[in-house]
Amino acid sequence: MHDPTGGCHYGEPLRGRRLVNGKYQDIELTREPDGVLKGYSEVLGISLAWDNGFPRLYDNASGMYIENYKESVAGRRAEKERADAEKERADAAETRVISVETQRDMAELQLESEVRAREAAEAEVRRLRELIKRMEDR
Repeated sequence: MHDPTGGCHYGEPLRGRRLVNGKYQDIELTREPDGVLKGYSEVLGISLAWDNGFPRLYDNASGMYIENYKESVAGRRAEKERADAEKERADAAETRVISVETQRDMAELQLESEVRAREAAEAEVRRLRELIKRMEDR
């Protein structure tokens, strides 16, 4: 069991017992060099730890803490933020591609318009030259 008061009720924030030959015996608690209090459960194969004011489960086999609810929520939130940021980057990249394509399309339209205007101007010059030539021939 853990004492949420940090040890006011039981003297320690963490306390464990196991049944041995019909009697409960205290589970030995150890204080790690980093100050974490741990008690190993042979039945569960894990340690219950008191870490910075919170109970935690520690997997002795892997040497890692088991993710608690708070960490799980934080991990999911961080993953969602990463996914959202990636989507924003992808959307921005797509917008840049569309922008470049739009600029290219506009440049092509402008070029086509200028070509048509040039062809029209050249046709007008030919028409006026023919008109001048006819007038000179009279």
